[in-house]
Amino acid sequence: MANKAVAFIDLLGFSSCVQRDVDEAVLMLSYFNSVLQELNFERAVHPSKTYDNSLQSLARRNSNESFEHFLPFSDSVFVASSNCSDFILQLGSFVRKAFLFNAYKFAHPIKESDPLISQQIEFDLSNLNDVITHRVPMREPVILFRGGIAYGNVIETKPDGLFANQLISCNNMMGEAMVRAVRMEESKIKGPRILFDNSVYEKLNSDAKIYCRVVPEDTELFEILWPALGFILENRDSFTQEMNHFYEIFTPAYNLWKYWRDNEHVSVHYERFLELTVASVIQIYKYMGEEDFITDTIKGVLNKNFNASDINRIFNHKRNLGFK
Repeated sequence: MANKAVAFIDLLGFSSCVQRDVDEAVLMLSYFNSVLQELNFERAVHPSKTYDNSLQSLARRNSNESFEHFLPFSDSVFVASSNCSDFILQLGSFVRKAFLFNAYKFAHPIKESDPLISQQIEFDLSNLNDVITHRVPMREPVILFRGGIAYGNVIETKPDGLFANQLISCNNMMGEAMVRAVRMEESKIKGPRILFDNSVYEKLNSDAKIYCRVVPEDTELFEILWPALGFILENRDSFTQEMNHFYEIFTPAYNLWKYWRDNEHVSVHYERFLELTVASVIQIYKYMGEEDFITDTIKGVLNKNFNASDINRIFNHKRNLGFK
């Protein structure tokens, strides 16, 4: 038994995806698995401590070195760590990288009216054994996680199981912290949000708190401003260039919201995603001492892309961002 931070995260919209197209659901799982493989490779061949001192903090934020356990089952994952501060940053970075894995396709869709339509190339042989290529339409999955994190006792177990009729030993965990993490994930708060309670927040250092805020809908909880993990705080002298990290998330999120805006059940998740993205960039630029710049810039972005009613509903209601 040990005290750890435990996250329970799952893929937003996975159940609907399975019912609609099981191949698309399998693709969702393969995408985020590819992100994990890339992080594990970097962790093995180039750990953060091997970077120059000036880059170690950045390298650590973008790694998964604090992940002691990463246990997936279907679309859900339990992740555990003994280091709350590194864990918050690295889990947020993982969630961000998972979304960005294919987000460029939503930012620059081949079909403007449906950003989910993509293409894959298939190969055939002609009667003369020439290679023939075909561009086949496909529906691109969106990789967005939601979840909860809690800190407390975790017991590592190895129960027996069966796989292909063969007895196997499984790695597993149990504990009160896991129960609280699952309950947070199951809360009524919408959108791709990673929530946590005070048991985690009180253990965070000042660097980790830069990327966190109080949840607007529930002031007893906190959340990771994970879109902010792309900003390189070390680039204070070129802060305007860092806005690229805002648009790489905002643009695909905006296109997806436009596509789903008439479906209230789905669009609310993208509205919360857009607000999270805007809140993230505002917090980062305020921290860098550029409040006037970011306020004027974001006002321009919102006025260009939303009407007054949308701005008030998405960015002002219970969030106090104060945009007009």
